[in-house]
Amino acid sequence: MPAWPAVVGEFLVLQRVNDMKEAQFLRLVLACLFGCALSLGSAGARAQGKPTPKELKVGVYVDMINASSNYLFENYDRYTKRVVDLKKGPTCQETGPQSWVSGMGPSSLERYAGYRKALAKKPKLDADPFALEMLEALEALYKPENEASEYFFQSKFKQDKCKRGVELHAELMAGWTKYMRAEQSVRAFLDKYTDERDVTELVQVQKKHGKALRYYHRKLMIDAKALIRIADAKQFDLEAV
Repeated sequence: MPAWPAVVGEFLVLQRVNDMKEAQFLRLVLACLFGCALSLGSAGARAQGKPTPKELKVGVYVDMINASSNYLFENYDRYTKRVVDLKKGPTCQETGPQSWVSGMGPSSLERYAGYRKALAKKPKLDADPFALEMLEALEALYKPENEASEYFFQSKFKQDKCKRGVELHAELMAGWTKYMRAEQSVRAFLDKYTDERDVTELVQVQKKHGKALRYYHRKLMIDAKALIRIADAKQFDLEAV
């Protein structure tokens, strides 16, 4: 069985679904499958011992995505759906600016420092530069996101006719764009990493235990991940399902 960070990773690095209502159903299915993985995967992880340095590095990627991506994408979606002209920035006459941007917690900077330290460790992986770009974007967004959250929530835009809001716009868009672009590359690396690992482990399990419970447990996880990717594709492929 794979080390625990890798087991968790295959479920938590799935491609983001833009339509949140459809995503709720997909995540419900995954939650059921993940329960099975918890019961069987954790026991295997204890038997396996400590994760390898590569698995630890991959775990950092997964943790960065889990801790930051949903929050950042939600900020981006709320903001960009309300601002009419993204080149010019907000007018603050749009609907509901008070809820546009959520700030980062005070523990974020300590967490980012931990990521930077972990990413500097060996082995060097192909996704390291993109993970560093994600981290740089998060660090650069810390102050403007927190300021924007307070500025819009407290309706300070009424005092300066949205002047500061327009100034923050460029910083927010630059940081969000940099993070999302780099995150796509990290997700692609994780998809390839887990796909290759899963195929190898499935073959090993079949050789050792035959097509019994352990084999079908692994096969179910692989098929579930493939199903989510098909459902998340721009063009639905019924034949592939």
